[in-house]
Amino acid sequence: SGSPGAVQAKDYVVQVLADVGELASVIDDWEDLALNALEPSPSCEWWMLIPSLRHQLPGRHVHVALIHESDGGTSGKGVLCGVFPFELQRLHPWLPAPIVRSWNHMYAVSAIPLVRRECANACIRAFFAWVRRSQPASALVHWPEIRVEGEFHSALQAVTDEDGLDT
Repeated sequence: SGSPGAVQAKDYVVQVLADVGELASVIDDWEDLALNALEPSPSCEWWMLIPSLRHQLPGRHVHVALIHESDGGTSGKGVLCGVFPFELQRLHPWLPAPIVRSWNHMYAVSAIPLVRRECANACIRAFFAWVRRSQPASALVHWPEIRVEGEFHSALQAVTDEDGLDT
């Protein structure tokens, strides 16, 4: 299945990539994001995520949503605000609802995405907007094994409460 291209969501651009080479092209921005993250997520930093993707288990289709603030220029991309590795799954072969699941593997430290502190809520909203535009209405979003006392969970809860999303 092909991944959708860039989707504009308010002042954010969501670009979904599956190619490790394309991901490597944003390492400098990625390092800046990690230094300014809402909550540490080593599994989503480039030095761990890129090798993990290179050696992923067969049959898994992992994509990475890069969320940038829109700079209004030709590329439309400004500051990198989020790195969301995910895979598309089915809950059960008989149920049609797709699941957009935060990618986790046996060596992962955490399943939370890497999100810039100063734009965390807007970044999470941009990810949900991308899901609404690119997936069927029945799609579910699943972040397994996130700490409920963590800052990402607090931001996620604030967004879902403010936007009336079911959790």
